[in-house]
Amino acid sequence: AAKKPFPFTDVSEKQWYYGVIDEAYQLGLMTGASDSLFKPNANMNRGMVAIVFHRMEGSAKVEYSKVFPDVGKNEYYTTSVLWAKQKGVINGYMDGTFKPLRNVTREEMATMIYNFARYKGLDVKASKDITYFKDYAKITPYARVTLQWAVEKGLMSGKDNGTRLDPLGTATRAECCKMLVQAYKVIYK
Repeated sequence: AAKKPFPFTDVSEKQWYYGVIDEAYQLGLMTGASDSLFKPNANMNRGMVAIVFHRMEGSAKVEYSKVFPDVGKNEYYTTSVLWAKQKGVINGYMDGTFKPLRNVTREEMATMIYNFARYKGLDVKASKDITYFKDYAKITPYARVTLQWAVEKGLMSGKDNGTRLDPLGTATRAECCKMLVQAYKVIYK
């Protein structure tokens, strides 16, 4: 397919994320916040992330059921959230909610990609030691294995010259692009 012209006026070629945003856009993994704006430093919410995975798999129709009390019938993310839950890609919280509008954290994003890779039949064993990250202790216990995999596969390299994973920090749209493009290469290679 011919390369689509890069439409986003708020992303310059000088920025670290220009390449990954272009790649994510060309692959159809992410669309802009509008026709001409990408908003690379804006956060991604959990509903939006569900949409991305659903789109990667062809946006299959899903019958509505009230799986989560906070996911209404006709929201822009409803079908994708239900699909992601069905496939074990994104789970809700302990209290049974999904919190679709909550900004996705870096460890949640890594976990969702890990679950998606597993759903796609990949062996997601990882042996990389990530205890050298200064903030290793901040990782929620469930996410240790998923972050280990994410670092081993190059989805995340850490902030501050690779010294911090910032697991509970929010993942910006640009950071999500980086993770998704790398995940795409790992999963669909």
